[in-house]
Amino acid sequence: MIIVNPLYDNAFKYLMQHDKAARLVLSTILEQEVVELQLEQQEVMAIDVKRDFMLFRLDFKATIEDENGVRHKVLIELQKSKFSTDIQRFRNYLASGYLEAQRTAREASRDNDGLLPIIAIYILGYALPEVPHLAIKVQRQVIDSVSKKELHIESDFINLLTHETYVLQALRLPEERRTRLERFMMFFNQRWVSGHNYYLDMEEIPEEFEEIANILHFPVADQQFRTQLEAEEELDRIFDEQARKYEMKIEEALQEKEEAVQEKEAALQREADVRNRLQATAKIMKQARISVDEITQHPGLDRDIVEAL
Repeated sequence: MIIVNPLYDNAFKYLMQHDKAARLVLSTILEQEVVELQLEQQEVMAIDVKRDFMLFRLDFKATIEDENGVRHKVLIELQKSKFSTDIQRFRNYLASGYLEAQRTAREASRDNDGLLPIIAIYILGYALPEVPHLAIKVQRQVIDSVSKKELHIESDFINLLTHETYVLQALRLPEERRTRLERFMMFFNQRWVSGHNYYLDMEEIPEEFEEIANILHFPVADQQFRTQLEAEEELDRIFDEQARKYEMKIEEALQEKEEAVQEKEAALQREADVRNRLQATAKIMKQARISVDEITQHPGLDRDIVEAL
């Protein structure tokens, strides 16, 4: 089955606008049942005069049910990136997520939610060299700084000022998919790219995710949707080229700085070598009982150097 590549913003946004599918996706990632979901902010325009792009982000207000059947309301901030240069954007969006939580608190009289904990999800289209795993979860851990023991406490102060993080790496998908999460990540398998980067030819569709496959298959025949994907691919190409040029300029500047430092060190070493040779010459002449006046007539041997010997 041919599907639109969910690594592309337009395709993934299309998928996540379907409530049932979005709840299935988030439940799979969080390993907790998402029973209610409200899509909040979708895209954010980058404040970047050089690259005036729409940058992808999805915010949800969700009710999740844990393994004990207890329900909690949270804010879920989902970001997706094809490029390794997006860490600063992730930080900026996370900060804006906390501002959004403050706004939610101001509207508490209307929705009765108040401040909500934030869960951050990052889906990466590249591999982090230092993290050789398909998916990782960073949890809150409270440690007694004196005894160094882990504490099991519930505190709104801690829950609202720290957050859980999930990181998924599309390029780390293993050949054997044993878990539900691994089977879901098959939809991001870039080895199945078909013809264009924005299409995937699904060689295998997990039974529990057939609905997701059908949703992503539907836009394949939509010419307008294809045009959006092509435009996104062109923006990605431009962004990638600019990022590479920027990285090259940084590398060139660092190289020039390193060469300047090396040249300065070499000049200082040459100066030291000359000084050492002159001092050795002066010492030999002094041992030969040549007068200071005669020695200082030698080029480079001033009276201070000779008298210091």
